[in-house]
Amino acid sequence: MKRRSSSRGTAAHARKPKSVKSKRSGSNKPSVSRASAKDAELKLASLQRELNEAVEQQSATAGVLRVISNSPGELEPVFYTILESATRICQAKFGNLWLREGDAFRIAATHGAPLAYRDYFDREPLVHPHPKSGLGVILETKRLVRIADIKAESTFRDKMRVATIELANARSLVGVALFKEGEVIGAIAIYRQEVRPFTDKQIELLQNFAARAVIAIDNARVLNELRESLQQQTAGAKFSKLFRVHRGIWLRSLKHY
Repeated sequence: MKRRSSSRGTAAHARKPKSVKSKRSGSNKPSVSRASAKDAELKLASLQRELNEAVEQQSATAGVLRVISNSPGELEPVFYTILESATRICQAKFGNLWLREGDAFRIAATHGAPLAYRDYFDREPLVHPHPKSGLGVILETKRLVRIADIKAESTFRDKMRVATIELANARSLVGVALFKEGEVIGAIAIYRQEVRPFTDKQIELLQNFAARAVIAIDNARVLNELRESLQQQTAGAKFSKLFRVHRGIWLRSLKHY
């Protein structure tokens, strides 16, 4: 009996599985840690880029406001600063700014464009856009225009679009309106010479610059009106003084007779 029980115990002992330490789970820990560290580095780099972009955008916006403040009534330096900042930060090749005149647009500033394209605007400063061209759509719909590849679109026989394609080699573009009291008073467009559409953040920044341009235009208008008023008042005061002098001479001459 003892032998039987002993053999059973031995068999039971033999069938008992050995405890196996989880070496695999332990071996995975370093790779998981490395993956987590890599993800953290990527997230940190992304946040740093976003921070740098935000700082750059704020700095550019502040720079435009400084130019507006330091150049009262002067639009040329303001427009140049806006286009330079917009093309640089949005990674565009060149940019244009137009002011509206009735149903047409007059080129007010351009930056970074090829010489042949700038010469074109010297010859054709006033643009009557086709209703389906970029400026035409902005004027009609009061919405932004976003084209991935302008060369793939119809020219509509629009002279400026043809010039923009042939003389400036434009591909991707985005254009936004300058608004005042709900009306389009101008437009800004930036262009790339490769097919690479602009992002929503870049378009939002361009709209921000457009709003600053409207501020500069309005400030210039108010300042010019004030200057004209002062000139009229000054001229009126000089006339009144001159009239009093001559009236006195005339009255004295009457007494003499």
